[in-house]
Amino acid sequence: MENPFILIAVFVACLITYQLLTRNRRKLKKIRQEWETGTYIALHEDIQSVSSYWRNKKECAEFYAGIDQITWDDLAMDQVFKKMNYTKTSVGSEYLFNQLRDIDPKLEGLQSKEELYTLVAQDDKLREQVLLILSSLGKRNYADSSSYFYHFNDHKINFAYVYVLLACIPIISVFLMFFSLKVGIISLIISLLINALIYYRNKKTLENNLHSITYVAAIVNTGKSLASVRHPQFSIYRDLMKKEGKGLKRVSFFGKVLSIGTYTGGDFDILLEYFRIVFLLDFISYNQIVKAIVTHQNAYQQLWEAIGELDAAIAIAFYRKSLSSYVLP
Repeated sequence: MENPFILIAVFVACLITYQLLTRNRRKLKKIRQEWETGTYIALHEDIQSVSSYWRNKKECAEFYAGIDQITWDDLAMDQVFKKMNYTKTSVGSEYLFNQLRDIDPKLEGLQSKEELYTLVAQDDKLREQVLLILSSLGKRNYADSSSYFYHFNDHKINFAYVYVLLACIPIISVFLMFFSLKVGIISLIISLLINALIYYRNKKTLENNLHSITYVAAIVNTGKSLASVRHPQFSIYRDLMKKEGKGLKRVSFFGKVLSIGTYTGGDFDILLEYFRIVFLLDFISYNQIVKAIVTHQNAYQQLWEAIGELDAAIAIAFYRKSLSSYVLP
């Protein structure tokens, strides 16, 4: 009886691997075509969304030396940004927008940025590997993921322990069945109904935050993927995930919990979604992610800005490639 199960497991593993490889192959073909032709189909991004990092940074800055709104409009910089915006993530879009608008008079870090632009422009294999990773993160309007390291969006759920206790009751009810089947079943049914009621009653208050926090978790996962890239320029991701960002692994785990039952919309996913509902996993996971981000805020900011800089660098290299000539600042 063991052999059929082993064969099924091997078949499923091979099928998943094949699907992943096929998907990446299609993505890679598209990426190469975009780079060779210099054309791409840009996703719609609202300026209010892509400017969120710049706004958050500006509000927290003691001194702002960037471009004012009148000058920005006179120079039609929104259009310039759209022409340059060959980014694969919302983090990259927001970083690029800020890079254009928040001018540093001292031009600090200019040399290192130029080295990065040159690297991603010339090293095709590295650039393609990075673009595949970044495209997996993708874009999400109004995620405002930078707000978590500027204290604008770090509100934890009140009385979070209540959700944990309620999530434990169905499990306790199952154990009760061994002592009293009737009491255990009644307890289980009541606990499932109460948890489902609480979930749907409080879901709306958390929906916007879940939209944002799941993207935050995806950013951390992207950082983990970039840490696996074997290149000296990417040591920042490895060092970050091993040292300061070690605590962010909890974000990655609970982000996966939040994604249970959201992949294909099939029957199995529906069952998984019910599992997430009756155990109030959205509320518990959200709170755990926010706690981890607040605790390791500096590491999250470093990771966010490193991903943004990398994505924006590829966009700048892509734009420069389309020009007959350009000058360095």
